[in-house]
Amino acid sequence: GAVAPAAAAAGGLGELKMAKKERILRTLQKLNDRDTQKSASEELLAIVRDLDADALQLLLSAIASDAASGGQKVYAKKECARALGVLGSDYCGAHAAALQAPYLGRSVTQLKKYLADSDSGVREAASESSALLARGLSEAPSAVQPQSPSPLLRMLCDCLSDGKRETQAAGAVALGLSAPFLGHLDAALCKDLVRKLSSPSFHAAPALLGALGSCDVTTGQPEGIIKHNSGTFSAILPATVGAGAASGGRTPGCGALGALSSKEWSLRRAACDLLRTLALLYGPAFEPVGCFDAGDEACLSARCYRALDASCRFDKVKEVREVARDALVLMDALREHGRAGGDAHGWPAFAKERLASGALPGAGALQGGIGTPPPPAEKGR
Repeated sequence: GAVAPAAAAAGGLGELKMAKKERILRTLQKLNDRDTQKSASEELLAIVRDLDADALQLLLSAIASDAASGGQKVYAKKECARALGVLGSDYCGAHAAALQAPYLGRSVTQLKKYLADSDSGVREAASESSALLARGLSEAPSAVQPQSPSPLLRMLCDCLSDGKRETQAAGAVALGLSAPFLGHLDAALCKDLVRKLSSPSFHAAPALLGALGSCDVTTGQPEGIIKHNSGTFSAILPATVGAGAASGGRTPGCGALGALSSKEWSLRRAACDLLRTLALLYGPAFEPVGCFDAGDEACLSARCYRALDASCRFDKVKEVREVARDALVLMDALREHGRAGGDAHGWPAFAKERLASGALPGAGALQGGIGTPPPPAEKGR
């Protein structure tokens, strides 16, 4: 008597699971067809919205299998990468399960493959989805969150250690986008990120500099890893700032200042942007020993000013010149603010005022060191 209904129920569940699987496979197939890819994208999001634990497992297996087959086209890869990020949001019907083992690990593994893809659009989608997953993890109840470091953070660090420039860059971008949601990073990891800037085996310094710190192109506000780990990085500010090449270039530079003389304009711009960001973020605390005397070697802002003035103030690339000028204005303002006894509270308004005026000493004003009178101030932009 009772066996037959139980068997019927089991059969019904089996049929339901098969129907879910067929829907997923059919949608992934349509993503690879130009004529059906748009509607398939909408269907994929609907699948994610309606997910339960069983369907979640089916979806992750299908995406991994489709990607491994080698037949997945660029459009399909991008949409699947985006779907993996949405799994960690409230939009997903099974987002609580998606943020836990074993599903989180499977999503992270697949995102790592997309971060290493040959297509830049796929890598970009995977970077954005990594940040979405990081956000989902940060908002999840503490009982759900994985042990530190999370599988996501470990995966991004693995990408930074990959031999390919493109994968390193994608990992750096993803780390920068994820920074607001990763909590406080380990001090050893922060030091390693700074060391990578000068490592001959690391080929994506522009992306890593940008991830460490940059100013939002719309708001001008600082963002990036250092903003969310300012206390940890304050202890390694001199190393982060670095030094320019010495002995006529025979001794390579390091850190942000070492990048200012690069032949790669995107690297020069990223270094200028990081210096601008550091000045805005730290204010008077940018000088670890409170030294604002331009003639003192301990004065970081003066060291930055001289390097920017010599390397990028009159850069042939406009994008570099513009950011370098902002950085120069801020380094000059920082010393003025510090010498006048200004504090961190008054720094944002002072910096904003100086950026608006754009006034700068003439070229080479600090190159002579102690006792060199500054030339007349140069007019703003």
